[in-house]
Amino acid sequence: MGLATLANVWTTGGYVAVRHFIMVIVILVWLAALIKLVFFNSTLRKDYANPVPGSLYATYAMLTMIIGSYLADFNLLLGQVIWLIGVILHMIHILVFTKVHVFKGIKIETFLPTWFVTYCGIMVSTVVGNNLGFYDLRFGILVYGFIIYVVLFTAMVIRTLAHRPYPKHLEMTFAIFFAPTSLLFVSYLNVIANPIPWVVYAVYGIILITVIFVFIRIPAFLRVGFSPGHAALTFPLAIALVATFRMSDYLTQMGYTTLGHWLYHLFSIQMFITTAIVLYVGYGFFLMLRSSLSKK
Repeated sequence: MGLATLANVWTTGGYVAVRHFIMVIVILVWLAALIKLVFFNSTLRKDYANPVPGSLYATYAMLTMIIGSYLADFNLLLGQVIWLIGVILHMIHILVFTKVHVFKGIKIETFLPTWFVTYCGIMVSTVVGNNLGFYDLRFGILVYGFIIYVVLFTAMVIRTLAHRPYPKHLEMTFAIFFAPTSLLFVSYLNVIANPIPWVVYAVYGIILITVIFVFIRIPAFLRVGFSPGHAALTFPLAIALVATFRMSDYLTQMGYTTLGHWLYHLFSIQMFITTAIVLYVGYGFFLMLRSSLSKK
């Protein structure tokens, strides 16, 4: 997800070929995940029994939306169909996850920021689907996204302030805590034709504070050595990068050219750091894959 989002951002700098290359990799990963879902569904059921890995299955639907948006550049109808399939899959996932892990009782130990992936990740559809039509659907998703964001964010803050520690191996999932704010911000600018300025400034102010906080924590996250948990850093940083780019563009359109220009400098710094983190995580997973294959 982080790499696919980053590929779209690189396009703004004219690196179109890089985007095509990355999206080919993304589609191959998507196909590999599809094989797992179809032919190894026992693993799916086992993962789904635990709300932490279970909540992350939403990324498959989110990736489907991104692929649909990409393919729409070549065939609009094909892109719309795949994007819509991704939205429907995510809706189904939300319903099933809620039935399994909410209606049967929430355990504080497994009530972690990964839940944002399940309940707020559907806003990826409004981030990437701006040119795909379905306005009423996208508006409905934005309204849902705002409501669930407020509810879930409040509950997660209460959990955190109650000093209920995150399991050591899941500490980096804390970075996911901040992704929904960026998703909501970009979705709001995409769906609402005339966004309210103070809302834009207030929400981006939250994003800016959280980005700085995550950047400060990155050395501590990396000091422990690579683990799959580092993947939790990638998408939140990538979507925050999109939010900064959109905010810079918004300020420029509002006539605050100098401020927009300075924010674009921040966007450049974010792009450098985010790219480095995504490549680091990608390389870490490559080494894990190579090690796994060498043992067979």
